[in-house]
Amino acid sequence: MAAVLMAGCVPTGRYPPGEAPQPSGPAAPRLVQPVSPTKEESIPIDGYAEKSVRIELMVNGILVSETVALADGRFAFPSVRLNPGMNVITAVAIDDQRRRSATPAAGGGERPGSESVLKPEIRVVRQ
Repeated sequence: MAAVLMAGCVPTGRYPPGEAPQPSGPAAPRLVQPVSPTKEESIPIDGYAEKSVRIELMVNGILVSETVALADGRFAFPSVRLNPGMNVITAVAIDDQRRRSATPAAGGGERPGSESVLKPEIRVVRQ
C-alpha cells in the first residue's frame, strides 16, 4: 500500500505550532441556540464550557470575539453581529496549555429546553 502525502503535510512526524493532535484538550463548549430567524443585527450568545478556559467565537469561520468561562463554566458574548442570511456560529475552548477543543460537528438545536440546543456550533438566520 503506497503512502499518499497531502499538500501541507509534514512527513517527519512534527507538526506546525498549534496544529498537533491534542487528545487531552478541553471539552468543546456548548452554545445555547438563540431564536432563529431574527431581524436583529446583533444578538447575545451564551454557553457553557469547562471553568476558566478561553472561548473563541467565530461567525462563518471568522473570529469575532473572545472571553473566559467563569468558575461555574458559563460564558456570554453580549452582542454578536450577524451577517444577512445564514450565520454559522462556532465556539472553541482553549485551555491554559493552549490546547484547543475538538472541531465541532455540524448541527444546532431547534427546540429551546431540549439538550439538542447545546452544541459547539449553531446556525442563526438574519432576515
